[in-house]
Amino acid sequence: MNKTVYYALVALWEKSGCKIVADYPAEQDPAYRAIALSTVDSLKSLENDTISLDRGKYTIHVLIGELHYACLTLKPDCPSSAAKLESCSQVFLERMRNIYRELPILADLTRDLTDLAVIDLSKPLKKIVDEYNQQSEIIPRLEEELAEIRKTLMDGVQKLIDRGQRLDELVRKTQTLQIMVNRTLYGKFDALNIS
Repeated sequence: MNKTVYYALVALWEKSGCKIVADYPAEQDPAYRAIALSTVDSLKSLENDTISLDRGKYTIHVLIGELHYACLTLKPDCPSSAAKLESCSQVFLERMRNIYRELPILADLTRDLTDLAVIDLSKPLKKIVDEYNQQSEIIPRLEEELAEIRKTLMDGVQKLIDRGQRLDELVRKTQTLQIMVNRTLYGKFDALNIS
């Protein structure tokens, strides 16, 4: 299942239509923006509503709140993948909402947001999308690192075992040497007593 987010959008719905607050990637494919914007613009739902809609070979996932949050993914092949993708996408959209709620400029939506073009609000969105899309690469990399750590630990354990065996051998040789020294000294002591 491909969970890659191809386009993400944060929009403010007004009577005149949707106004883009932030989007990423903005220049990659104008069709992505058109699909997302037309879908968000056509929705007249309640606040805190989540919707996933098929749009040709794509699925657009929308979270409606004080702002509208949307992300575009490839349409999954089977229904079980669709449910899983919808769930993952809604978690992604919740994360977007949590981050954009924290931005001071968006805290008060009653004030005029016409100066948003001056401020680049797409930077947090770029970071969110990039982190989310790299998650599929993270698991194999973590598994690889874990295998390296496991190998290093096993090598360390083997070295400890080898050292323990050498130490046992050294103790045995020391005991044997001590016994031989005692016998030699005892033999010399007996020889001195006899004479």
